[in-house]
Amino acid sequence: MNLEEFKEMALSYPGMVSQPHFDRTDFKITVKRIYGTLHDKSQSANILLSTAERKIFYSIDKAIYPIPNKWAITAGLLSK
Repeated sequence: MNLEEFKEMALSYPGMVSQPHFDRTDFKITVKRIYGTLHDKSQSANILLSTAERKIFYSIDKAIYPIPNKWAITAGLLSK
């Protein structure tokens, strides 16, 4: 998945908006909590997942891994 495909997919959900968020772009349901962020420079995306979803994604792809904060995963090295 490249950066544009990620943005298109993230914005395809009803009510989803994106805006600058520090050095990232965030994706959230209008006036609700942020569910994902995209960092263009490092080509990585942080995505909020449930505990059950994390276990599934970690077992599928080594590019998806936990990060030490409240975010569930980061999917690094998105292709351009």
